[in-house]
Amino acid sequence: MKHKIAKSLYLIFLLFSAQLLLYFRASSKTNVDSLLGLTSEKQGKELASLYFEIGKFYNNNNISDSAFEYFFLAHVLAEETGDTITRCESANQLGLIYFYRKKFEKAIPYFIISEKLFKVKKNYKRSTRARIGIGNCYYGAGKPDTALQIYQSCIKDLYKQNDTLNLSGCFNNIARIYESRKEYEKAIEYHKKVLEIGRSGYDLPYLHPLISIGLIYCKKNEPAKALTAYREALSESISLHDSITIISIYIELASLYETNGSYNTALAMLDSALYFDKANKKTPVICQQKGNIYRKTGNNEKAITYYKNSIRTSHDNDYLVLENLKDIAEVLNELGNFREALEYFKKYHNTYDSVIMKENISRQKLDELAAVKEFNALVSKSEKTLTLVEKENQLKQAQINREKFFRNVSIAGASLILIIGILLFLILRYRFLRKKSEIENKLNMYMQKSLSQQMNPHFIFNTLNSIQYYINNNDKEASAKYLGIFSRLMRRTLDNSQNEFVKIKDELEAVNLYIELEKLRFGDKFEYIFNIENEDSIYDAEIPALILQPFIENAIWHGLLTLEKKGKLILHITQNNSKIKFSIEDNGIGRQKAQKLQENKNHISLGTKMIKSRIELYNEKRKDKILLNIIDKTDKEGNAEGTKIEILIPCISV
Repeated sequence: MKHKIAKSLYLIFLLFSAQLLLYFRASSKTNVDSLLGLTSEKQGKELASLYFEIGKFYNNNNISDSAFEYFFLAHVLAEETGDTITRCESANQLGLIYFYRKKFEKAIPYFIISEKLFKVKKNYKRSTRARIGIGNCYYGAGKPDTALQIYQSCIKDLYKQNDTLNLSGCFNNIARIYESRKEYEKAIEYHKKVLEIGRSGYDLPYLHPLISIGLIYCKKNEPAKALTAYREALSESISLHDSITIISIYIELASLYETNGSYNTALAMLDSALYFDKANKKTPVICQQKGNIYRKTGNNEKAITYYKNSIRTSHDNDYLVLENLKDIAEVLNELGNFREALEYFKKYHNTYDSVIMKENISRQKLDELAAVKEFNALVSKSEKTLTLVEKENQLKQAQINREKFFRNVSIAGASLILIIGILLFLILRYRFLRKKSEIENKLNMYMQKSLSQQMNPHFIFNTLNSIQYYINNNDKEASAKYLGIFSRLMRRTLDNSQNEFVKIKDELEAVNLYIELEKLRFGDKFEYIFNIENEDSIYDAEIPALILQPFIENAIWHGLLTLEKKGKLILHITQNNSKIKFSIEDNGIGRQKAQKLQENKNHISLGTKMIKSRIELYNEKRKDKILLNIIDKTDKEGNAEGTKIEILIPCISV
């Protein structure tokens, strides 16, 4: 009888509640309809204010799209009509909507407008809150450094305004930023500031900082300090009869003990959490955590039991159900119960599909939430395991065939690559040797040309004429001297031409003999000076043969002999690290005038041209290059004062 009366009273209560809900909904609809009806009657600032009120109505009823539409209309119209109050309020609301939609970049401009306009209206408290909104956006957008600067700029104003709620929020966010940077001491400092505000008597959830401090000590691997923080929070939450915080602390304590391998103590903490969870709000999470611990300790039967309890008490938490179904399937798969594991994988898949249909979320996001790829792999693995005995031989044979095929393909591919590599090497080697041979042949050719240039018939004829002249004049001493120098020059030139490189002293001997012959022929027409630094170290170094004489000959014949005054030829040799610098300088008529004289005589000088070609070939062949620089000397008026040849040659020491 009592049971029937209670049931009747319960039905009456439900009917009354339903009627009351319908009344309020009808009343709300009437209110918004009346506001919408007024839009045709209002204009200017009044219409902007009306749009804002309609936006507030939709926002309070969680109809964010309509709320956004009317807040936006209010903002635009307020800007046009100069309604600063409505504009800053609507900008703030637009910023909040974008913020909660996680469109932080779009929220920031509205919060900036709101901050500036509230400051103009001298509403500094609201201005500071808008600035905090900007900081929250930067924090949400993954720019913690900018967010930190903004939060710190708000602290002084929040203290002045005695805004403890937002001050506590700033401190909390600053602590989280420092925690993400692993600056744990600073993070703990700001969590303690939040705790201090809460303990000062303000109606704030001040025990949560203690839990955060405990978590930080866990990250720092200081379990004793973490345990102290959790116990302090637990003691205060019990004295305040704050069952929600008590449950959270027991869960965190369980995680701490689980991390340290104290599984029995962790299970005891979770049992305490279950005791305080009268409303079963955290029971699904607690059961799942107990299942995970039992799974770690190898008690798979109990693990499955608690996973099932988590599903049973999940209150339509699809994501938690998905995780538990996957865990049960994995445990059954590990136990070898493949058929039942497959059934749970299928349940997982069906629940997964229902989440897609219910929330219409994208495939990419769903992959993050439930790991479809992992599920498909596990299902495939379970199905293959069921038929493993029947298909084992086929799979082995197929595997052998695949391995044989890939091995053959790999061998063939490697052989082909090797053959191509050898062919390329041979081709490149052949080209290199051919080019090297061409360069050497050209060098030999130019060496022969240089030799023939130094021993050309014209030079020999002139020399023999000079000797004959001295003989006819019965000047035996001069003729003997001339003939001796000439024979030594021929011998030295022939000796030097046998080698690609000669010692500097041998090259200078040939040059000196050549100049002596020219001096005997032309008398005091010119003088010459050899200036050699570090003779002992330079003389034994080697340079390309027959490289200096053509430049000396050019200086004498085309620079000095046509000069009206006495000519001067200077050969200066210096060593700079592994290179030797030869400087051949004369005070002759200069290259331009000499070239005109040669053109009038139809004479073409080939000596220096061949030397330049030899230098180019030498530079192609070797890493260290020969550098040639020809300088035309002039006076202040630009008149020619001679020529200077600079040759920088890498030397080979012997």
